[in-house]
Amino acid sequence: MDDAAYAERFAIEHAHYECDLEFWIATATRCGSPVLDIGCAVGRVSLALARAGFDVWAIDRSPAMLIVLSSRAERLGLADRISVHAADMRRLELGRRFPLAIIPMNTFQLMHERADQVDALVAVHRHLESDGELLLEVANPDFSAIERSVGALVPAGTHRDEEREVLMLHSSRYDSVDLERRRATFTLRIDERADDGSSAVFVREFDVRLFSPAELRALLEETGFEVLDVYGDFDRTPLTEAADRQLLRCRPAP
Repeated sequence: MDDAAYAERFAIEHAHYECDLEFWIATATRCGSPVLDIGCAVGRVSLALARAGFDVWAIDRSPAMLIVLSSRAERLGLADRISVHAADMRRLELGRRFPLAIIPMNTFQLMHERADQVDALVAVHRHLESDGELLLEVANPDFSAIERSVGALVPAGTHRDEEREVLMLHSSRYDSVDLERRRATFTLRIDERADDGSSAVFVREFDVRLFSPAELRALLEETGFEVLDVYGDFDRTPLTEAADRQLLRCRPAP
């Protein structure tokens, strides 16, 4: 699958995911715009923010993803609210500061090495206003559970795509885990069953960095951030060991 086809599939497979949008919109309402959306992909969050009336600078290193985003923004009449930039988060040079930067949807877990993580956070810090905020979302890993589940395909819900008349069955599988390096590879699988009786399977593989809460907090503090809040979900409940995700609200340290 080439980059353009991958980007189109990404848009299809994530269209149903909306549980975080209210959180990002509420955060933008509090902090103001423009919002710096880092790792925006095809613009699921950027478009929601633009629809809510915010200006967005949408950043991704995949030109194919940004082409899909731009097309969707044009079609929805939101192109004047979204400024699209092909860039690597480790090397951002946008020439301005923002009241809010967000890194949603586990994007930061693609920063595998410590040097990459530090470079990315330092670059974000450089683009924040002195009282601006960074909101960072990553998974909250249960390392022992991940290790036990390697090789097992786990159902992850269903979604009906009414436009294409297709039922999409989502599942995932950890393929390997390296606890010493805090790295894991996993596969996302989408089984599609169309109303006309046809079917198809789409598979995507990922290699991600796993962050414990203590490690992530220390990394943020090392790169000049003050951690204001740590949530375990989009309803702002406190982080617990049982939480599936970590949401950290930070600002440049005084």
